[in-house]
Amino acid sequence: MKNLSLLFLLATLIFSSCNKDDDEVADAIACFSVDATQSTDSMHSFLFDQCATIYDLSYWDFDDGQYSSNPNPAHVFEHYGTYNVTLTATNSISHSSSVTHTIVIGHYSLDKIVFTEATTNIAYPKWLHFSPLNVVDSVNNPGLLPWTHDFPDDPSYDLLDSANYVYAEQSTSNISSQGFTVFPSMVSNNRYNAVIDLLGDTARITLYYKFVPR
Repeated sequence: MKNLSLLFLLATLIFSSCNKDDDEVADAIACFSVDATQSTDSMHSFLFDQCATIYDLSYWDFDDGQYSSNPNPAHVFEHYGTYNVTLTATNSISHSSSVTHTIVIGHYSLDKIVFTEATTNIAYPKWLHFSPLNVVDSVNNPGLLPWTHDFPDDPSYDLLDSANYVYAEQSTSNISSQGFTVFPSMVSNNRYNAVIDLLGDTARITLYYKFVPR
């Protein structure tokens, strides 16, 4: 009976020691940041950074058939598309955790334009033109502004290296126009604000873009 008691006490001490060791191992909580979540450059080198590097194993799945065990890798996707990048972190007692973030490589595509202010030098009623997209909207009085024109999702509206636009106002007796160019680097928060001088007067339009993986 005494021997059984000693064995029970020894087993309890060993079990308690193991639990204590397990408790001292930090939980595996996967977490990472990346220098950008979208890019118009298919050859952009994305820089991935773990929130902590205390894990025994880091495993990255870039969702393009490529993987890495580097704690803080750099990766080039090479093709346009949407990629769900997953980091799995594993600690010394084989506990693991995973987290996924989405990377989009594509282009801005024109989603809508909003005519926010027309000139006063062209009399109402007048037509607001936006080329080369063949947008012609009739506005009878300034109280109808801002005026919105929506575009369908179509590659022909994609902003690739640059896009050249022409804004014009036309009444029954007068017309004035001005062209301008938009580069992807000029788009901020998915929009570009154009200020256009027509006959010494100012018109304003806002171009809204969406980011598409193509």
